[in-house]
Amino acid sequence: MELSESSRRRFLRAGGVAFIWSIVPQLGCDSNKVDFRSMPTAPPMEPDMGEPGNILPAPPITANDRFYLQSINGQNYDPKLRAPNWSMAIDGLVENPITGITYEDILQMPMQHQVMTMQCIGNWIGGPLVGNAEWGGTRFAEVLALAGVRTEATQVKFTSVDGYTTSIPVARAIRDNVLLAWEMNGDQLPSKHGYPVRLINPGHYGQKMPKWITRIELIDDDYLGYWESKPENRPFKWSNAATATVNSRVDAPVSIWDDVQDPG
Repeated sequence: MELSESSRRRFLRAGGVAFIWSIVPQLGCDSNKVDFRSMPTAPPMEPDMGEPGNILPAPPITANDRFYLQSINGQNYDPKLRAPNWSMAIDGLVENPITGITYEDILQMPMQHQVMTMQCIGNWIGGPLVGNAEWGGTRFAEVLALAGVRTEATQVKFTSVDGYTTSIPVARAIRDNVLLAWEMNGDQLPSKHGYPVRLINPGHYGQKMPKWITRIELIDDDYLGYWESKPENRPFKWSNAATATVNSRVDAPVSIWDDVQDPG
């Protein structure tokens, strides 16, 4: 049976959609099993909120136990670090290298809180690898100031207990909204989310917010970390800038087929 031109276009587009959705979930940091019926929904809109744009509901907070997980060792990886056995070094291009900042040292530093949405660079549109939480910690600039950053340093390299590495520019690291966090939604940072400390780096994907940090090194070259240098048998690498972008957009309701009218 020969398909009409219109039917052929529909078939190819439908097949294309199915093919795209079959490969997109595999582009994430690792495999993910998700029950979309269990995903949180936005708060209900009040009927008397007035004109659109005048009042917006507060962004929903994702509970710690529902916040997405990701690591180079799989979603459920948990190093189960204990504060008495943990310390963090700050070295490299610094004036006063520090061999071991303890958890108690960190807790004594000034705290600030901020709400931030985090998303995995491998998330797909409508995917579950995104969450919104209130993070508590100290300005990362104050942590770096303990060692004194030398003028020739351009990048901050992070090493985590699981062997994960990444880096961010010094100019980004010293911004007021970049935190070394030890709280999540008012609770101690959960073990799987980076306890004792992790980086909070707004405006970037989760790959630039390392967990379980054990070493901070100031360097003068453009270091490529685990995901940025890993081809994974594909003809691309994850972006080293990892700047978070909008992953959905609605301009107007339209038909998926250009030759079919939407019902009026």
